[in-house]
Amino acid sequence: MIPVFRMEEHCEAYAIWHMAIDEGVIAPTGNMLLHVDHHDDLESGPYVHDFSVPTQNAAQALEMVRNVLGIADFIVPAFWEGIFNRMLNFKSIFGVKKPSGEKIVQLRGNNDLCLRDPIGLVDGDADEDESKRVFFYEELSLMRPEPIEQPVVLDIDLDYFCFDNSLSTGETPRIEITREGYEGFLADPRHPLRILARRMAYAEREGERYYLVIREPSPPKRVTREERIRQRVDKFFAWLKENEIRPVLIDICRSRISGYCPADRWELVEELVLQGLGEMYEIQLRDDMLTLL
Repeated sequence: MIPVFRMEEHCEAYAIWHMAIDEGVIAPTGNMLLHVDHHDDLESGPYVHDFSVPTQNAAQALEMVRNVLGIADFIVPAFWEGIFNRMLNFKSIFGVKKPSGEKIVQLRGNNDLCLRDPIGLVDGDADEDESKRVFFYEELSLMRPEPIEQPVVLDIDLDYFCFDNSLSTGETPRIEITREGYEGFLADPRHPLRILARRMAYAEREGERYYLVIREPSPPKRVTREERIRQRVDKFFAWLKENEIRPVLIDICRSRISGYCPADRWELVEELVLQGLGEMYEIQLRDDMLTLL
């Protein structure tokens, strides 16, 4: 049976992968990541972490999720560790295929990680450089991939099936602060959080309570029709069947708290995806991550 792990937000996949390694479900190296998501999640840093010290087990990976990783930068550390050496980025809802090739994850002088494209002669011996990891990257959707001859981890974000250019239902990120902090923020036009490259931090008052709020510009809410969601799910599972994809591990991200998968759609999408998986494979539902965090 194929274990299917559910999680709330995508950075939790990093802990799931290490849990699967600890349990012998996947090998510690040499796997392929089939990343089904409206976003590529390939941001890299700046991390507040020393990546020269390897993550040893699922417990340490869970601490990474809690204290270091975000929902868009959790994949690069897995490539650095060698868990994956190939990524098939199933991103667009249309049948497109973009140029594929190698990418490099590099350990910088401060033991941080960066993701970049190869640079000519500079990376000619990248495979032998201890500060670099090379992996193969391919971006496509509903097209035939390059031959797959290694274990596949199927990593699904539900927003792939219902994201229509809106971050629609997540709660506004904010943290309560003191009255002194609130007044100091408003009084200082050069406050470090007011002179960010893009203005995102604001202070708000509700009665006698004060908050620091992060606001990012986003387009108006646009909810995907149920019919369209069902069509996308059907096309994806037809693609899996056509290409004879049989994963060794499946993880499913709800993205409901962040709002990338709308609050009034995530349950429908999860139900359809689980139904499709159950029809194709023998699956074992695992909800470890829903209770650990």
